[in-house]
Amino acid sequence: MKKHNIFYVLSLLMLSGCGVQLQSVVDPHLSTSYKRPLIVIPFESGRTVTFSNSLKRHLEDVFSQNQQEVDVLLISADRRDELALNVEDDRDKKIANAIVEGGKDLVIFFKPEQLEYYNGTLQTASYQLIGIDTGTNREVWKANYSSSGSFGPSIFARASAEKIFKQLLDDNIIKPTSAGTP
Repeated sequence: MKKHNIFYVLSLLMLSGCGVQLQSVVDPHLSTSYKRPLIVIPFESGRTVTFSNSLKRHLEDVFSQNQQEVDVLLISADRRDELALNVEDDRDKKIANAIVEGGKDLVIFFKPEQLEYYNGTLQTASYQLIGIDTGTNREVWKANYSSSGSFGPSIFARASAEKIFKQLLDDNIIKPTSAGTP
């Protein structure tokens, strides 16, 4: 019985140790929802890669659990300080290929605003999320998103994925399936 109580207390502490805030705005002229979104998340090797990978996995999981299609693309945001001629940036090519090959109708870019670390571990992540219609190249959705957690990035990545998915539904950017929503 004591093990069960300890597990319950630890679960409550972990859930209370993370917070996700999200405010969004939608194009008032938007008349459609999207069926094939692509989410692009930048990461820095050694710094945000753990959070980015966890967020990717949790986004894919929450979309899948709700019978929604999504592709999540992680893109290195590491700076390239080398001085070289004729060097192409493969990030743009990867995004363009994912849009074309996947028939994506919406791209949601995560733009890092503020990342805070404590003892080398990401504690707070603030992003601006920008949804762009691939047919018109116009912004149709934008959100300011902030997530924090004292138990590491993996915990608040799950809460972030659930909050982002719910906001996309609430804003009619994506439609709920007949099987239900979270």
